Order: sequence, then C-alpha cells, then structure tokens
Amino acid sequence: MVAAGSGEVFIGDISVRKKPQEALRKVGSIFEAPAFYDYMSGLG
Repeated sequence: MVAAGSGEVFIGDISVRKKPQEALRKVGSIFEAPAFYDYMSGLG
C-alpha cells in the first residue's frame, strides 16, 4: 500500500483517510500480474 503525502480522497461521502475500511467496501477490484500478451498487438 502507498501512504498518502497530503490531500483527501472520498468514495461517495466517506473519507478514505478517516474510515478506510468503510470506504473500500464500496469499491470492487481484481488484482492481476501486469504483463503483455504475445498473441495480441496494437496493430489494426
């Protein structure tokens, strides 16, 4: 996790700094290992 240096983040009306677990209950995410797929390209 990266610590905030300054500022504030809200998810809805919930402060991530003051109530992180409550705020993060509103967020869904999937963590993957970043990688390039050899069989795909950006060429069209």
